Amino acid sequence: IDARNVAFVSSDNPSLTMNSLTVRADAVGDDPGINLNSDFVDATLTGPYSWKSLVPAVNDIMSQAFPVFFKPSPMLAAGRENRFELHTEVKYSEELNRFLNLPVNLIYPAKIDASLNSSSRSMSLAVDIPYLQQKDKLIEQTSLRFDIDSIQSVARLHASTTMPTANGGNTINID
Repeated sequence: IDARNVAFVSSDNPSLTMNSLTVRADAVGDDPGINLNSDFVDATLTGPYSWKSLVPAVNDIMSQAFPVFFKPSPMLAAGRENRFELHTEVKYSEELNRFLNLPVNLIYPAKIDASLNSSSRSMSLAVDIPYLQQKDKLIEQTSLRFDIDSIQSVARLHASTTMPTANGGNTINID
């Protein structure tokens, strides 16, 4: 898919216009994957994936790690195994910041990496945001790591950020 001048317009909210949006996908070939390129986000998914079984596979992994919050899937939906990696870069854009209207603005590209392996019942997420801006304050080195290996019954979470204070930067870590 190649699209030009894609606009998300609202009379009440800021609009977003992409000059270029390109999506290439192959779900069943020898080298399955998806490539997405746009003015705001570039993403590459490599490895076998199945939209039909994606949500049940994630739910199954989460139910093994957090049985209080997630119910086991009675049966995973039929489809190809999910065994992929996702690499994403969210680009700096004033227009995207206005459109999202978040309490912080992205002022440097952010990276988001994820993986899912339904047969080994594992998944991971890594988010790295070097710089965010909240009004006149600079928030640095924000990161999030989340890994689940439900066969080993291990779930790990790490989050970190450095925020300005009157006495200099204050690093907050959560493990």
